[in-house]
Amino acid sequence: MAESLTMKLSPVFLFHPLLISVLVGSIATQAQYASGQWSLIQDGHSGVSALELAVVSETTVMIFDKVEHNPLQTNGHVAWGAELNLVTRTVRPLNPASNTWCGTGSFLSNGTMVSSAGTPVLIVPVGENGLAAIRLFDPCEDGKCDVVEDQRVRRMASLRWYTSSARLEDGSVLLFGGSWDFGIINNATIHNPTYEFFPPKNIHGMLRFPSSVCCPFLQNTLNDNYFPFVITLPDGNLFIAANTQAMIFDWKTNKEVRSLPGIPNGVRISAPLSAGATLLPLTPENNYTPEVLICGGSTLDDDLALWQPGILSSQSPTSDQCVRMVLNDEGIAAGWQVEHMPEPRIMAELILLPDGRVTIVNGAHTGFGSSGGTFVRDPIGQSDSDHPAFTPALYDPTAPLGRRFTQEGLPTSEIPRLYHSTSSLTPNGTILLAGSNPNLDVETHLYPTEYRLEWLSPPYMGKPRPTYTGLPKTFDYNAKITFEVDLPTGAENVSVVIMDFGFATHGVHMDQRLVGLVSELSDDKTKLTVTGPPSATIYSPGPAYVFVLADGVPSFGSKTLIGTGAQPPLDEDALANVLSSLPLYWDKWTTAHPACDGDTFQRSEHNPLQTNGHVAWGAELNLVTRTVRPLNPASNTWCGTGSFLSNGTMVSSGGTPVLIVPIGENGLAAIRLFDPCEDGKCDVFEDQRVRRMGSLRWYPSSVRLEDGSVLVFGAIDNSTIINPTYEFYPPKNIHGHNGTPIYSPFLQNTLIERINKYEVFLAFPMVFGSAGATLLPLTPENSYTPEVLICGGSTLDDDAALFMPGIPSSQSPASDQCVRMILNEEGIAAGWQVEHMPEPRIMVELILLPDGRVTVVNGAQTGIAGYGYTKDQVGEADQDHPALTPALYDPTAPLGERFTQEGLPTSPIPRLYHSTSSLTPNGTVLLAGSNPNGDVETRLYPTEYRLEWLSPPYMEKPRPTYTGLPKTLDYNAKITFDVDLPTGAENVSVVIMDFGFATHGVHMDQRLVGLVSELSHHKMKLTVTGSPSPTIYSPGPAFVFVLADGVPSFGAKTLIGTGAQPPLDEDALANVLSSPPLYWDEWTAAHPGEPVPAPSATSA
Repeated sequence: MAESLTMKLSPVFLFHPLLISVLVGSIATQAQYASGQWSLIQDGHSGVSALELAVVSETTVMIFDKVEHNPLQTNGHVAWGAELNLVTRTVRPLNPASNTWCGTGSFLSNGTMVSSAGTPVLIVPVGENGLAAIRLFDPCEDGKCDVVEDQRVRRMASLRWYTSSARLEDGSVLLFGGSWDFGIINNATIHNPTYEFFPPKNIHGMLRFPSSVCCPFLQNTLNDNYFPFVITLPDGNLFIAANTQAMIFDWKTNKEVRSLPGIPNGVRISAPLSAGATLLPLTPENNYTPEVLICGGSTLDDDLALWQPGILSSQSPTSDQCVRMVLNDEGIAAGWQVEHMPEPRIMAELILLPDGRVTIVNGAHTGFGSSGGTFVRDPIGQSDSDHPAFTPALYDPTAPLGRRFTQEGLPTSEIPRLYHSTSSLTPNGTILLAGSNPNLDVETHLYPTEYRLEWLSPPYMGKPRPTYTGLPKTFDYNAKITFEVDLPTGAENVSVVIMDFGFATHGVHMDQRLVGLVSELSDDKTKLTVTGPPSATIYSPGPAYVFVLADGVPSFGSKTLIGTGAQPPLDEDALANVLSSLPLYWDKWTTAHPACDGDTFQRSEHNPLQTNGHVAWGAELNLVTRTVRPLNPASNTWCGTGSFLSNGTMVSSGGTPVLIVPIGENGLAAIRLFDPCEDGKCDVFEDQRVRRMGSLRWYPSSVRLEDGSVLVFGAIDNSTIINPTYEFYPPKNIHGHNGTPIYSPFLQNTLIERINKYEVFLAFPMVFGSAGATLLPLTPENSYTPEVLICGGSTLDDDAALFMPGIPSSQSPASDQCVRMILNEEGIAAGWQVEHMPEPRIMVELILLPDGRVTVVNGAQTGIAGYGYTKDQVGEADQDHPALTPALYDPTAPLGERFTQEGLPTSPIPRLYHSTSSLTPNGTVLLAGSNPNGDVETRLYPTEYRLEWLSPPYMEKPRPTYTGLPKTLDYNAKITFDVDLPTGAENVSVVIMDFGFATHGVHMDQRLVGLVSELSHHKMKLTVTGSPSPTIYSPGPAFVFVLADGVPSFGAKTLIGTGAQPPLDEDALANVLSSPPLYWDEWTAAHPGEPVPAPSATSA
């Protein structure tokens, strides 16, 4: 608070003037300005359309756009961020991770720029969902800095689009309002009537979820309240204006301190009926008394009924009204002073000049601020506005009412700057004009996407200008510093101002401010002693550009940090609380976008992931944000397997030596453990000195057993040697093998080995002829009788002589055969039942759905599973003719009617060798991967990083919900759910599912088991009985679905059984570690030059 000024914006609203008496005109005397000519030149291109813009250093400007088809490229895709060099007027790409479309920005006290909010990816399938994003940018001079963004470690507590921001007196940022989804105008169905802070604060109970504070003003100003004006005031409160209302707000107490008079004459001022606004200069001469100026807007009604497609007009008149008010008792009592611009404008931008005047640029004379041309009945191209305002206006706040505006001598541009334009003062005193894109994507028709830059130069640019030295990197409050100054000859009136140029978007300039400082010129006019701003409420700690003015002519604006340059306060508990839950309104957004923006296949492309300074070969995908973070296995996981233990730990086993990039350990005997977490801090744990397999294995399979341990089965230990053994993890003393591998002759010639009653194990199919397989649902109705389904494959001979390099063909036909068999005496006697898929496939994947059907995805119609082996490889792929359309299999339908492709969407992405897929807890099927290459490649059938999400029809239906699932669900235990069923639901059931571990078309442990359940007569309680035995569902993780008439709930996770770890035989483990793995001697003999030591107990 500005206590030294005895000034307080509080409910009493009293000012005790320091220097002069202030009533209604805080800028009381006409200032001195440089005379001469204005100029306007075009020079340079922005590379990305300048939707958002901020000067970040003395020589650079940061520009953000939405993700669209910009000419600037980065990392093999379109760029939507750029850094403009103010000296060379060239750009380099920046790399935000998420879509910045219609976000906001402010600077922290340490000078870091914070960009927040945005949208999901809508136009070009690149980038992440930006609705909750926090992006950081630390300016640099060497061109090497970039945007830092990771929503696992920092994000907002709420989804926000069209939000505003303001830097506070502690150097943090307040984020205010917006919506959680798209609407041409805000409304009660999508609005976000809350605010929050970055870094997060424990304030107003915000340490409790949802970490966002409700603000009734945002509710009361619907519908026209996108991008509200938020301005910090000298007493620490906030001036906030939206629609036709304004208030003074105390963010520390979450109270509206004072309701201000409404905007006169029914003029609406917020997007999409956008006005421009600024705080007028705060100076010692006006006792730092705040006064706001708001210009433009529209008198259009914001009734939602009018904001439907085809009703409004691009020719609707806009307002020429400007209003200003002094924010003290007398000024508020006097109300808004009304004046008029030379011409009406919507989307006007008000730019403060160092001499205190205001330049009004950009915008249109008719229409409103929006893009796409789908709402007005008469779009111009795709623009919802028309009649561009080509000529700037100049406003002198010190002139008498009626004489403050002029356009005389101001140059007229030939470039329309309409919706999505920006502007900013720059450190040398020119005004940068950029952007304009009233289109959904890049367009060249009337009112095109605009990349040309313009530079508007006030007359002072042609005058001799003062210079100074001696500005420190930080400039604290009330501190005195002395500049060495060189003033133009005859200079009389010398002053100093600090400026925040703001963050510009949609005509709003977040944090724009000019503050005059007390200064004293030495008698010889060579030294200027300057006193820092009186308090952090008059100028919030953070970046400032310091101008020395001589008779109205400014120097270059050198940059400093006001305050100490320290970071704003960080409350670790508040940050952890934000990250502990999904963002506020995420449930609403996902409900409104069940298939992700309307596409059945949702794509998200990721560049090769890095970790610890090298390539990553592990990642954790967040199913909510659809972003990844690197994981760090120690050894090469190539063609390994995986299963879960009874306690929920995932066990990855097998792999290869390091073959391509010289990073990591030999994975042939590796055991890797991963315990899932929600905080993004868990990682793979691997140490072959304390745990590994008893044998080398590549291409093994695995299965979880009835005791919760894992059996690892078969594989090869190099390209020619078969490993016909199996073993257990944790190791067992069984069959006379104290932890060591056990020989199994079945590995030569079978796919099935019965381990226990009803426990069916599908070994990893021989890679060249990969089919897909699954166990069909085990239910009370079928007495948990096992039945297997195997689809696809090839009739190629597996004679090793035919599988030499250059002999097989990528065009060899695959098989369309599916076979199924019931595994009881009668079923085995009847043999395999044969049917046919709609098309042949190799490397096919069979995915169980919660309703018991099977989705058939991925693979190819010809060739073999591999790369670089065939005589006619496609790129490096040994297969061709991708199977792009899934098929659906209904195991309950009559033979011949079980398959269909009708209504299933076709993907544009080939999913060939090294593809994967899985059901996810919300019921969608994730499709990922494909790399039929020896390394990362971009040729035909490239290395694929894009993800797709296949949504069955039930995703669009009202879905049941339930609560009451415990962390563990023991066998035959009874639990009761509270259920909320869709209206009219009749058939209710419960299933538990293991989604499996997917690789090479095999889904280890995939399983669906139906449970006995009983619905209460009022249909609100559902009593469920756990699985009958651990042989029907092995103890370990399960996702529980309640189905209502075939529509599944979300699959919540539990552990079947007690959640205990599987039995550990210490002697068996010690025996495994006491000798090198089986086949180690053969491997080392075959690879004499490999500098990889054999893992053994002695290495520990």
